[in-house]
Amino acid sequence: MNRILRFLDKIAVLFIVFYSLGNMLHSCGFGIWVLPLQDYDISLQIAERSINKIFAFLGVMGFLLLLKNKHPFLQKIEMLLWICAFLLIPYWLHLIPSVDQAYFQNSETIQRGINE
Repeated sequence: MNRILRFLDKIAVLFIVFYSLGNMLHSCGFGIWVLPLQDYDISLQIAERSINKIFAFLGVMGFLLLLKNKHPFLQKIEMLLWICAFLLIPYWLHLIPSVDQAYFQNSETIQRGINE
């Protein structure tokens, strides 16, 4: 039974590592599903940057979660990052427009292009 639990722990660690790496790479622009938002309104570009910052932050926190048992000094860094998370993530979420706002702004832009 112990071997099974250790094996499942190793699989969970691998999932966290791949998730963290994927989040950080995607936030740097190396993602598989990168959408070209240069053609759209600035609010969608700001929303993409905010989401990328949140995912990069979660990726760093995932690595700290894995490494803090081996390196105790990382617990202090993790504590500071949690404080930053509670301060910054609500602001980054506030920058993301609602679907109605994004659709309304883009439909206005499309209408102006059709009417011109």
